[in-house]
Amino acid sequence: YLRPNSNWTQANARFAVYAFGDGKSEKWIDMVDSDSDGIYEFDKANIEGYASIIFCRMNPGTTDNNWNNRWNQTADLTVPTDGTNLYTVKEGTWDNGGGTWSTK
Repeated sequence: YLRPNSNWTQANARFAVYAFGDGKSEKWIDMVDSDSDGIYEFDKANIEGYASIIFCRMNPGTTDNNWNNRWNQTADLTVPTDGTNLYTVKEGTWDNGGGTWSTK
């Protein structure tokens, strides 16, 4: 799950996660806020076996997920194994500004 900060929600941005590492092919996954609670989700099964992810704020003018359509991103994040599943982008930041993992 991703809870974007107020900067990231500007301009009707959409969100995606980029998964990589452990010798697997890199992959992009769309995120949605299916219940309009401000928290974006994706099916965690899509990142099974990946060591790292990056949450990205994407250009809403296209549905393609790639680095050219990325507006902002978190730092490289290790996929948690401690039961945490919600990453909250630190308020006031745009890129690589930190954040915290918690449980949704």
